[in-house]
Amino acid sequence: MIELPSTPPSVARTTLFNASDDASVMAFTWPLLPSPKAQVDDDTPSSDDSTLKFKASNRRRAERNRQRRYRQKIRSERETLLTEAKCLSRQLAHLQQTWATMQSSELSEMDLTWFIAVAIQREERQRSENENQTLQEAIDRHAPYIELLRGIVQLND
Repeated sequence: MIELPSTPPSVARTTLFNASDDASVMAFTWPLLPSPKAQVDDDTPSSDDSTLKFKASNRRRAERNRQRRYRQKIRSERETLLTEAKCLSRQLAHLQQTWATMQSSELSEMDLTWFIAVAIQREERQRSENENQTLQEAIDRHAPYIELLRGIVQLND
């Protein structure tokens, strides 16, 4: 026969069989709370310590692998960029050489005439700008004298 506990289950020990009813049946009891862990010597690592060390070791290993992959990626990108830079430098040199060849062979007499005309006009414009600046400075220097003369003329009128 099964006996129901009369005390709350948190502190009671439950039996499966009533030992008084059947003496041949051994009473099975078990605690409702987990049994305390066995004491471990301080010298031997516990399973929790070894698990933590294992996790830390895995984290360090994963971090090293991540850093190695990152360095390899950077190295690969640098090599790719250097290769591309060399290729672009060769293309630029080729284009510059082609351009120089075209310029030297295609200059006709008409082109030279236009270049000379442009150079002459550029010189004339520069001379005109310099003369204009000189005249403006003269006006600024003589402005107070002109104002004084204007004032005298107005007083005489």
